Amino acid sequence: MTAPTDATRVDPMSVDEILALPAIVPVWPTASAALGGSPAGLSRPTTYARAKAGTYPVPVLLEGRRRLVRRADVLAYLGINGDGARVAPLTPLAEHDTVPTV
Repeated sequence: MTAPTDATRVDPMSVDEILALPAIVPVWPTASAALGGSPAGLSRPTTYARAKAGTYPVPVLLEGRRRLVRRADVLAYLGINGDGARVAPLTPLAEHDTVPTV
């Protein structure tokens, strides 16, 4: 597997940056950066392929052609409450999902 190019690379976001996001954000690049960015394998092509296949780590909302996610779902998946404190992450919804390590 080749490394993502600069055009498809996003850096991971800090907890403070995630908490400052609006309630609903685009899957790419915002949600992918919040979920760990390119080091987690969430390049642009991978992100859209997983969103289309239904294997993205959090539920994806469709608005026309746009794919969006709720900040609350990202926080729950990462095991972060609204105050930025760590809590138990969500359990996987399906066999293909994994629980993130924190």
